[in-house]
Amino acid sequence: MESVFLNYEATIRSIELVGLIALTGLWEAFGTSRPAIASVYFRWLNHFALLFIDNVVSRIVFPAVTVALAFAVAESGWGLFNNIQLPFAIVVLLTIVLLDFNNYFQHWLMHRVPVFWRMHKVHHCDIDVDWSTAFRFHPGETILTLGLQALVITLLGAPPVVVALYEIVFVVSAFFVHANVVIPAGLERKLRRVVVTSDMHRIHHSSDQQECNTNYSGIFSWWDRWFSTYMAEPGRGQLGMELGLPQYRNGKEQNVLWLLCLP
Repeated sequence: MESVFLNYEATIRSIELVGLIALTGLWEAFGTSRPAIASVYFRWLNHFALLFIDNVVSRIVFPAVTVALAFAVAESGWGLFNNIQLPFAIVVLLTIVLLDFNNYFQHWLMHRVPVFWRMHKVHHCDIDVDWSTAFRFHPGETILTLGLQALVITLLGAPPVVVALYEIVFVVSAFFVHANVVIPAGLERKLRRVVVTSDMHRIHHSSDQQECNTNYSGIFSWWDRWFSTYMAEPGRGQLGMELGLPQYRNGKEQNVLWLLCLP
């Protein structure tokens, strides 16, 4: 069963990607939270170009990506969960929670370590934020993220099926938190008690440095509360908040060649 999943992993991910683009794009079409500043289609074209480059580079550097690595780790008997006896439900829970904490910690590092921030600026210099911003990452950051995630998977001995589940949910979350959509206030407040919402994550894309250095969580919102990096609302409100980075406000910042050279 596991080998069958591995054989069809690329197909599953492709179906998920197309489905999420369609769903979030349709959701935004029915009403956006903020009006667009830059050309929407030009941004989308360049974000898809970045996605393609990221995938090519990551496949070259990491021929065995995370799920395949988890299979190799399981077969080799490496990692914590392959050497201690725990109920599978506990292993699933701990794997998901620890992978998500790793995501939070990596994101925090991207803002704190200067050389990492130079790559992460590619994501933050977007003056609009919508579903396509989930593609806007420099290949260098993608490689670093995969490397750190691979280390955590190896140390944990994370079960392949749980790694796959987490990554599927994480991609859904990445689209959801970047989507330029309106969620009813009451529902939004309830959701963000557990998961990151688009309003919560949008604050992280503020041009104000203090606001930008908050709300690092990926799926579960509690990490920011526990580590005192949570911000409930931006100072100027959701509509008054400026997105992007102050020093990068021109149209050229949307061009894929410029974004690749930015670091």
